[in-house]
Amino acid sequence: MHESLSIKLQEGDTIECVIKDIKGCYPNMPKPAIEQAMQEIMHSFQQNYSGVFVPRRGRQQPCGWKIKGQRQAKSNWKYIYMPLQDLLEIAMFSLEHTIIKRKGTILKQVLGIPMGDPLSPAMTIGTCCWMEQRWMTQQHPSIKEMFRAKRYVDDILLMYVKSVRWQDDEFIKRFEASECYWPPLELEDGGKGTFLETRFKIEKNNFLRMWLKNDNEAETKIWRYQNFASYGKYQQKKAIMQAALRKVYQMASDDGMLYKTAKDKLREFASAGYPQGVRRYVCVSLGHATGNETWFVLSKMA
Repeated sequence: MHESLSIKLQEGDTIECVIKDIKGCYPNMPKPAIEQAMQEIMHSFQQNYSGVFVPRRGRQQPCGWKIKGQRQAKSNWKYIYMPLQDLLEIAMFSLEHTIIKRKGTILKQVLGIPMGDPLSPAMTIGTCCWMEQRWMTQQHPSIKEMFRAKRYVDDILLMYVKSVRWQDDEFIKRFEASECYWPPLELEDGGKGTFLETRFKIEKNNFLRMWLKNDNEAETKIWRYQNFASYGKYQQKKAIMQAALRKVYQMASDDGMLYKTAKDKLREFASAGYPQGVRRYVCVSLGHATGNETWFVLSKMA
């Protein structure tokens, strides 16, 4: 169940990894980049769409696109239609009119993403994507074949081929110098072997092993789950345990990692007073649901 990186490797090639954070991403995001990114992103949407439908109330109904040239598909009493141009103007107004009061003084924010605005996360993600797309267009196709990168808000994971076939050291040096992101944004070290909630290891055979990050894997250091004897419904406690173990399953790259990380998680629930019968029941349930026999092995040891 090892997952191989989708990069063509030759003899002597190895996979290396760089983890970075965008330092001060929110307060340091340059406004000219935000404005240009929002305009170009909206322009690309306007090629096919004229607006969006937003539910009037509740969170169960999804938003929807209004495709150019098609009749309105959403009912007026359930949805509000918003043209894309209006959304762009709202974003621009928010960017230029963030007002705060501090110690009786009215201040206008002039740098960075609007503080406390619900649009700020989307502005951040969209602007970073826009910068990355511009940077990618400058890379030769032969270079693009040698690395893969992912970003979650301001956390970046980049894996690349270390090979004599290209100047990998020079590429990484330029990337770490924040060639991709506009100043004053800069990259800082994000550690090793852990990206968000995932721990991983690149083995000598260039296979990637992954498992769920768990600070309680050796001993319980962080209180995370309510004690089984505490007030609450049995079904709720069982559901929490099932959800936690299913996440362990989804993050494990192979059966060996599943066995180790699930065993650690079961020990964590045992320390929170979850009875052996409940632990075994959840393991068997997951075994039937996933079709993975590792859960049946774990049920005998839970």
